[in-house]
Amino acid sequence: MEQKMNERNVYGVNGGNRKEKNMMEKIVGGIAVVFSGMFIVPILSVLSGAFGLIGIGLPAITLLNLFGLTHIPFNVLFVTLTGFPQIFVGFLVGIIFIALSFICGSILKKYAAMAKRAF
Repeated sequence: MEQKMNERNVYGVNGGNRKEKNMMEKIVGGIAVVFSGMFIVPILSVLSGAFGLIGIGLPAITLLNLFGLTHIPFNVLFVTLTGFPQIFVGFLVGIIFIALSFICGSILKKYAAMAKRAF
């Protein structure tokens, strides 16, 4: 079971091990969070949304190909797939992309929690 981090179990009963940050440490920590956030937050948010859209769209396209509504070639390792192998691979790759979307979203949430603690 995961233990929640609070002042009592991190710094001892009366906070005796706690070290106060001086002004320079606060400024450097804030600058590090701001500059890392300029890259981490946009990249993870765009990847999370893009992976989610691909994970939903790819199985839909494979179903449309199966029923003959679209004619988009589906090549895997230089082999053109049609019919049920195309649906199986499309759904498998779609599940992988949805999992990647959730992973990027969870990393983004963890980064936001870490950045909030830095200030």
